[in-house]
This record gives sequence, structure tokens and C-alpha cells, in this order.
Amino acid sequence: MSSLGMLTSPFDAYLVGLLLTDGYVLSDRDGVALDMTDEDVIKFLADTIGTTYKAYSDGIHKTKYRVTINVPGITE
Repeated sequence: MSSLGMLTSPFDAYLVGLLLTDGYVLSDRDGVALDMTDEDVIKFLADTIGTTYKAYSDGIHKTKYRVTINVPGITE
């Protein structure tokens, strides 16, 4: 996603918006991730882009759900 010209659908714009507000770059590999407590959103994203997601909890706070997306060259 190095160019806004690559936003070719409403989903692309939605994904970019979520990543800008709640996402982050993975420093140990080429990719981005999104963590949220809203499983429905994470499941929708994972299903739409054809990947899986993980749930994690520290036992104190709400369960969070994480989807990661490989983006070659993003950390260069």
C-alpha cells in the first residue's frame, strides 16, 4: 500500500483507516498488525483477506484479537 492509487474499493479504504487508527508496523518482520477487542471486525478482516487471527488475554483486561498482514518491504 505504498500509493493511494492502490485504493480500488471501499474495503481498501476501510482497511487503511483501521490501520491508521489502530494498527502498527511489525518491527521483527515485514508486515502490519491490528489489535482490537471487537472480534467481529477482526474476523471480517481476516475472512476478507484470506488469513487467520488470534485471540489473547492477560486475564485482567478484555480479550484482544489480532490479525497480521504481510507487506514485503514495509520496514525498508
